[in-house]
Amino acid sequence: MSYNTQVTEVEDQTMENTMKGILKPHMFCLTIPQVEGGADIVATVRWSQKLHYDNGRFTVDIPFRFPYYVNPLPKVFMKREKIQLTVNSGFSKEVLLQGTSHSLKEKARQGDKLSFLHEAVVENWSNKDFIFSYSVYSGDLSGGIHVQPSTSQDYDDRDTFSIFILPGSGNRKVFKKAVVFVVDTSGSMKGKPLENVKNAVSTALSELVQGDYFNIITFNEELHSFSSCLEKVNEKAIASANDWMNDNFVAEGGTDIMHPLNEAMALLSSAHDALPQIFLMTDGSVDDEHDICQTVKNELLSRGSKSPRISTFGLGLYCNHYFLRMVASIGKGHFDAALETGSIESQILKWFRKASNTIVANISIDATGHLDDFEVDSEYIPDISAQCPLCISGKYQGKFPETVVATGYLADMTEISIELKVQHITDMPLDNIFAAQQIALLTAKAWLSADKQLERKVPFLFLL
Repeated sequence: MSYNTQVTEVEDQTMENTMKGILKPHMFCLTIPQVEGGADIVATVRWSQKLHYDNGRFTVDIPFRFPYYVNPLPKVFMKREKIQLTVNSGFSKEVLLQGTSHSLKEKARQGDKLSFLHEAVVENWSNKDFIFSYSVYSGDLSGGIHVQPSTSQDYDDRDTFSIFILPGSGNRKVFKKAVVFVVDTSGSMKGKPLENVKNAVSTALSELVQGDYFNIITFNEELHSFSSCLEKVNEKAIASANDWMNDNFVAEGGTDIMHPLNEAMALLSSAHDALPQIFLMTDGSVDDEHDICQTVKNELLSRGSKSPRISTFGLGLYCNHYFLRMVASIGKGHFDAALETGSIESQILKWFRKASNTIVANISIDATGHLDDFEVDSEYIPDISAQCPLCISGKYQGKFPETVVATGYLADMTEISIELKVQHITDMPLDNIFAAQQIALLTAKAWLSADKQLERKVPFLFLL
């Protein structure tokens, strides 16, 4: 059995703009026709997923649980379980094994590349997921650049690059925060969604420290603010904010996003000794989304390096994720979403911690002077967070020098330079690794610009 995939362009304005069926994101089904009794079926599944990063540790969690009813008859078929694992960290530093769910035997180690093998005869197929974690020794900020030439199958004839910077051991000081939470309280947020958002904001407030500032704005067709100005973080102010949320987080009415965003940016214009940040949470979409993107872009350009970071969070399937991702990209912030109600609170907190713990701001890369063309997939290079590595990709033409320098500013406003060694990669498909990220960003750009050329590029990324 074999199959192939073909891209067909469709320009049919009569197509229904509805989803006939939505699979759960963790459930995929494949029917294999014309199978004769006694035949062997070999299935090879390829996919990509992000590594989890927590406190310097990378973790991969792969589904490896099999229900009991798929086990062959006992004493008739021998069940052999085999896992081959190859780790290519991409860092020219020592890789340290931190933990594994299954016993692994190290087969080879060469620099930043390791290979492991698990093989055993078992009574039943695995009933636990395969989890593997490792760390890369990095005492301070460090990183590198991977470059790879284009291939004949690429949608873009320019070469590919990726830039990654590790936050290090956590000794760097985090920027003081001036935070405005902008929360959708329209009618569709009623019940668990708004309750989960309130709980998450309350926890986020408790994680702010003395020297930080905050405010809360709720919006539907109207706008309500906890305070007329930024409040200093202290026990009394946080307690008052929690009381205010209990009284004012009431779901009713429609949605107007432009007004609260403008209000939040105006509030943050007074934040001179802290990094201004907006955290927008919504489950809806509005008619003026293109205008909002352009207004935000103009506002941030006029403020330069002192512009607020805007991070966005989508709740459910019905908000415009392209719009929210684009606002976050323009605002040097982070985008995330929760498709199911049960994950809202934990996802918001993860998103908030990643976006708010900035250790290096206003990153610039000196590569442009050496290259004919240099384009980053995102609108701007995000800040470096203590909670996760910075990882961006893009396309270029020309020849990279042996080393490139990234510069930025620390919390005390001193400049820092990070030397990035350029590595020419042949055994790691960069386009495949970054395909999901590129698809999301390119689709958002195509939505905003209505650029047909960009729209045509997106389907080809699915074939990588």
